[in-house]
Amino acid sequence: MLAALATTLTLSVTMKNQALVFLKPHAANDACDAFLKQHLEQAGITVTSSGIKRAAEIDEQKLIDQHYGSLADLAMGVQPGDMAVSPAALQAFEDAYGLKWAQALPSMLRNDDALAQLGVDGLGLEAMWRAGKQLKLAPGTRDSRIDGVTQTDFHDFESCADRNAFVAPGAEVRYLVCEWDQALLSWAAFRQSAGPLEGLKERCASLASDPLAEALLAGGVGRATLETVRHRGPQENSVVSLGDAKADKVFDLTEEMGAAECVALCCGA
Repeated sequence: MLAALATTLTLSVTMKNQALVFLKPHAANDACDAFLKQHLEQAGITVTSSGIKRAAEIDEQKLIDQHYGSLADLAMGVQPGDMAVSPAALQAFEDAYGLKWAQALPSMLRNDDALAQLGVDGLGLEAMWRAGKQLKLAPGTRDSRIDGVTQTDFHDFESCADRNAFVAPGAEVRYLVCEWDQALLSWAAFRQSAGPLEGLKERCASLASDPLAEALLAGGVGRATLETVRHRGPQENSVVSLGDAKADKVFDLTEEMGAAECVALCCGA
């Protein structure tokens, strides 16, 4: 136990933040690749590896489905009334829209219902969503009130509209694995994945191994527990208790947290 704790403390001190950044098909070219790498370098972010995923591989391995999996489930498979919404989000909702969550539920629509009721396609719905008053409820989950048509709130899953762009013949995605010091740049400022555990899930969808996963395993996190984080499934982003924090969804608990802090929290250091 003491050895595991010592390992955890050592790893949490040396662990850097890591993230997977990718260029979508419309930007997967040499010019955008060079610009992105230069921008990251200027921000003090190191690119540790990079590569290309082509349409056939993306489709066969369902990479885009895994990457956006939890968002798709929320957007198309969970009714607003069945969502687990934190007390803080409930208060933010009331502050933003002037009515309580329970009062608004009868007028809320998830994405597929909004498509049918509003008579638009995915791109049309996205345009309406972006024009509305938006509120973040949780990582990857935002509401938008659409005025002028109906008082409608639904979940954000913009990739529903353009999945085909990733798997069309000739399409490709260029990816970069990046790392940086938390003291130099926080997760909140980086604005990519919501936090280190969600970033881990995204990287493991495309990569064979990951240093954060290895650090969590070395610190005593069970492999079965880690698998629920890494892979899409019924237990993805499940409610857990970590350290002194209140029980909440695992991605929410570690949102905007540095990798070292995440390792210490998950491993009980």
